[in-house]
Amino acid sequence: MGYHSNEYVSSALMTSYAKNGLTADALSIFNDDKLPHSVIHSNVIAGMYNRSGQYHKTQELFCEVGDPDTASWNILIAACSRNGDFKEAFELFHHMQMDRITPDNYTYISLLSICTKLCNLVLGSSLHGLMIKANFNLCDLMVCNVMIDMYGKCGSVWSAATIFDEMIEKNVVSWTALVSALGLNGYEQEAVERFKQMEMIGIEPDNIAFIAVLSACRHAGLVNEGMELFEKMREKYGIEPQMEHYLLVVDLMSRYGHLKEAEQLISGMPFPPNAGIWRSFLEGCNRQRTIEDLSLPIQAKYNIALDRSLYFPIFG
Repeated sequence: MGYHSNEYVSSALMTSYAKNGLTADALSIFNDDKLPHSVIHSNVIAGMYNRSGQYHKTQELFCEVGDPDTASWNILIAACSRNGDFKEAFELFHHMQMDRITPDNYTYISLLSICTKLCNLVLGSSLHGLMIKANFNLCDLMVCNVMIDMYGKCGSVWSAATIFDEMIEKNVVSWTALVSALGLNGYEQEAVERFKQMEMIGIEPDNIAFIAVLSACRHAGLVNEGMELFEKMREKYGIEPQMEHYLLVVDLMSRYGHLKEAEQLISGMPFPPNAGIWRSFLEGCNRQRTIEDLSLPIQAKYNIALDRSLYFPIFG
């Protein structure tokens, strides 16, 4: 019908091909010299390269774009972030500002994620300050969630809680990020309380939220709370525990002396336990054995040591 030459139609068709993994079809349109091309077409292909891990091709394509827009810069910054080129990503952000290209939420998400990976609180706080100067109210829910996660993993739990409390809209990711931040920074009881508060207001936790709260229980030794939450996953929310959930609960019980319960849980797993689960269980056994040895009289300890030396002689 002749619409193939319309740049909006062709770019939409390329996007459809790219999202469905039809790389050759998307490239065939992009490489067709008879069709008009714009920066939108280049962004589609660059994004396709980015999702497939071909970051060098993303960079090569960016160099060929005559007038890159915000989406073009975002794709390249995201490519650097995923490829571990963190310094280059912030250099690109600097050039972006020099060219008077206004960053958007996707720009900040990539840069905040880098701060989280580097655990660099100074860099993250500086970026947050820049966002406030640029009208922080424009930031969406996803940006706020990433900021809570960044501050929590960088050790500033007060900043994470402040952002959370100031948010008008919150979702399960927001609550999970806060629970994780509290648990990581020594506020395990508060993390469990926040998790319960999330349930009370009607937000259903997902498997990631349970990982966050079970991790908090493990750090604080909250065995009963951890077991109740683990049972609630299946009974109330219909979430089948994954390997990481079992690892946290086994480690929790083994670490605080509930070895029989941990052994029963391992034997009832729907899949074979991995090395991490066995390591946690055996460390718990060794810890319990050490505690029992410390409680023995001196003569009994001497007899055990003598007995063990018969099986493990010391030479030299």
